[in-house]
Amino acid sequence: DGIAAPDGSLSISPSSYNFGDVVANSDTGTQTFTVTSDGGAGSIVTFGAGSFSVTGTGASQFEITNNTCSGTLSNGDTCSITVTFEPTSQSVFSATLNVSGSDANSTSVSETAALSGTGAPPPSGDLSISPTSYDFGGVVANQGTDTQSFTITSSGETGSYVDIGTVSVTGSSDFSVTSNDCVGTLNQGSTCTVVITFEPTSVASDSGTLTVGGTDANSDASNATASLDGEGTPFPAGDLTVSPASDDFGNLLTNSESEIQVFTISSTGDAGSEVSSLSVSLSSTAGGYSITANDCGSTLAQGSTCSVTVQFAPTLSLQESITLDVDGTDDNSVAV
Repeated sequence: DGIAAPDGSLSISPSSYNFGDVVANSDTGTQTFTVTSDGGAGSIVTFGAGSFSVTGTGASQFEITNNTCSGTLSNGDTCSITVTFEPTSQSVFSATLNVSGSDANSTSVSETAALSGTGAPPPSGDLSISPTSYDFGGVVANQGTDTQSFTITSSGETGSYVDIGTVSVTGSSDFSVTSNDCVGTLNQGSTCTVVITFEPTSVASDSGTLTVGGTDANSDASNATASLDGEGTPFPAGDLTVSPASDDFGNLLTNSESEIQVFTISSTGDAGSEVSSLSVSLSSTAGGYSITANDCGSTLAQGSTCSVTVQFAPTLSLQESITLDVDGTDDNSVAV
């Protein structure tokens, strides 16, 4: 009698595999399975056209993407099959990898590996902003401006993103967005910048809110906000001083002339102030006092000086007393 060929056998490693969470309609998971011919000594397994398949309720989510198993596999030899999991919905899926062939006795030989995996939602996106609040302090109304940069960070889960939809300021119209590179998609860990300018139009306290908003891959809204504060202040107050504050020209003969006296006018108001509509005059010229020189213009900035010279030439034998008047207005239209 003839001796029967040794029986063939197959094993698959791993015998089961869970692909875990894979983002549906986005990511894929892969696993390579090792197929071993492990029958009796001298056995073989021959593969055919229908030797490899994935079956089960979730079979459509798994695919054989690479396969080195073909022809005949001798005892002790191995080949490999790569399976890809690419879920199309957020659900739990399972299937079976089937490998079959026939041995030298034409006996069917088969082995299976269990497949499972979960179609997961995309990672959640989020936005954060720094600083979360900013006080611009006092800024001169209708003249001054101040700016502040805000950094927006896509701070959601790893692999997430946010599609920026809105960058806006609510509250006082004295706050405005003057620069913005937060457009399009902001991937997790990336940043963009918004610049806010405060330009008060009245002497008053102002407040507002900067909002940067968008949606993540799950269409969930994400907003980051920063509070804004500032105060519109008046112009710096102006003031004037005259030195010397008084002068006695002494006794003079009628129809004679005194020495010239120089009076220095100083703008001594707050830093940044200015006096305009500057005028210098004598309260009276009847007694023989006169302004002989005046280098004061119409404006005098804080810290600046100008000078006026006055001479006394009496025409009558009388005691005369007058005042040198220096007048103007500051930027708040206050007389000084």
